[in-house]
Amino acid sequence: MTADDKYLTKNDLALLMESYQNMFLMHKNILDQQSDMSDDLKKIIDTQNEIVKGQSTDLNEIGKIVNTLDSLSSKLEKTYDSLDTTEGKLIEKIDQHNVELVKFAGSITNKVYLAWVGSATVILGLIGLFLKLS
Repeated sequence: MTADDKYLTKNDLALLMESYQNMFLMHKNILDQQSDMSDDLKKIIDTQNEIVKGQSTDLNEIGKIVNTLDSLSSKLEKTYDSLDTTEGKLIEKIDQHNVELVKFAGSITNKVYLAWVGSATVILGLIGLFLKLS
């Protein structure tokens, strides 16, 4: 080894300083990229927060809709039961009216038969009277 090999030369120091400068620039670039990524991540977090707020509002509105639908379902069930009861009552009344109509029709039929028999008796009596007189 020569004496020059033991010591750093001016070129060696320049190369060493350039290496430090390159390492410094590389770390600065990495730091800038990480800073940009951090800013982008903050924007993504803000966007996600807005989405979550919107979803929370939507969830509350959906909850209100579900409650309203439950209330309407309950009212419709009560209405259906009421209509079912009313239908039963109407069927009973119609059946009663049908029975009364059949009774009324039967009494009219009996009266018509009685009127025919009475008319036939009167006509036969008149014919008999007419034949006796002639």
